[in-house]
Amino acid sequence: MDEKELSLTSSCKLTAYAYENIPPDVYLEYTEYSPDTWYENTETEVTIEKEKAIEIIEFLTKAFSL
Repeated sequence: MDEKELSLTSSCKLTAYAYENIPPDVYLEYTEYSPDTWYENTETEVTIEKEKAIEIIEFLTKAFSL
Protein backbone atom coordinates (compact mmCIF):
# COMPACT_ATOMS: atom_id res chain seq x y z
CA MET A 1 0.00 0.00 0.00
CA ASP A 2 1.20 3.51 -0.87
CA GLU A 3 -0.16 6.52 1.00
CA LYS A 4 0.12 10.16 -0.10
CA GLU A 5 -1.13 13.24 1.72
CA LEU A 6 -1.76 16.85 0.78
CA SER A 7 -2.33 19.18 3.72
CA LEU A 8 -4.86 21.90 2.92
CA THR A 9 -4.87 23.40 6.42
CA SER A 10 -3.70 22.23 9.83
CA SER A 11 -7.02 20.42 10.29
CA CYS A 12 -7.84 19.39 6.70
CA LYS A 13 -6.05 17.11 4.25
CA LEU A 14 -6.48 14.96 1.19
CA THR A 15 -5.22 11.40 1.53
CA ALA A 16 -4.81 8.86 -1.25
CA TYR A 17 -4.31 5.17 -0.57
CA ALA A 18 -3.06 3.12 -3.53
CA TYR A 19 -3.17 -0.65 -3.51
CA GLU A 20 -1.70 -3.04 -6.03
CA ASN A 21 -4.15 -3.73 -8.92
CA ILE A 22 -6.97 -1.80 -7.21
CA PRO A 23 -8.11 1.77 -7.99
CA PRO A 24 -6.92 4.24 -5.32
CA ASP A 25 -9.11 5.47 -2.49
CA VAL A 26 -9.05 9.24 -1.94
CA TYR A 27 -10.45 10.92 1.16
CA LEU A 28 -10.95 14.45 2.38
CA GLU A 29 -10.24 14.32 6.11
CA TYR A 30 -11.22 17.17 8.42
CA THR A 31 -10.96 17.62 12.17
CA GLU A 32 -13.20 20.15 13.91
CA TYR A 33 -11.64 21.04 17.23
CA SER A 34 -14.07 21.55 20.09
CA PRO A 35 -13.64 24.83 21.96
CA ASP A 36 -15.01 23.12 25.06
CA THR A 37 -12.84 20.46 26.73
CA TRP A 38 -16.00 18.68 27.86
CA TYR A 39 -16.70 17.63 24.24
CA GLU A 40 -14.46 15.63 21.95
CA ASN A 41 -13.15 16.83 18.60
CA THR A 42 -15.14 15.75 15.56
CA GLU A 43 -13.36 13.93 12.75
CA THR A 44 -15.00 13.75 9.33
CA GLU A 45 -13.88 11.68 6.38
CA VAL A 46 -15.42 11.98 2.91
CA THR A 47 -14.63 9.63 0.02
CA ILE A 48 -13.91 11.38 -3.27
CA GLU A 49 -14.94 9.27 -6.24
CA LYS A 50 -13.03 9.51 -9.53
CA GLU A 51 -15.85 11.32 -11.35
CA LYS A 52 -16.15 13.91 -8.57
CA ALA A 53 -12.38 14.41 -8.55
CA ILE A 54 -12.51 15.17 -12.27
CA GLU A 55 -15.30 17.72 -11.65
CA ILE A 56 -13.25 19.36 -8.88
CA ILE A 57 -10.18 19.61 -11.13
CA GLU A 58 -12.24 21.11 -13.96
CA PHE A 59 -13.83 23.60 -11.57
CA LEU A 60 -10.47 24.70 -10.16
CA THR A 61 -8.93 24.96 -13.61
CA LYS A 62 -11.74 27.25 -14.79
CA ALA A 63 -11.76 29.30 -11.58
CA PHE A 64 -8.04 30.04 -11.73
CA SER A 65 -8.01 30.85 -15.44
CA LEU A 66 -10.47 33.77 -15.09
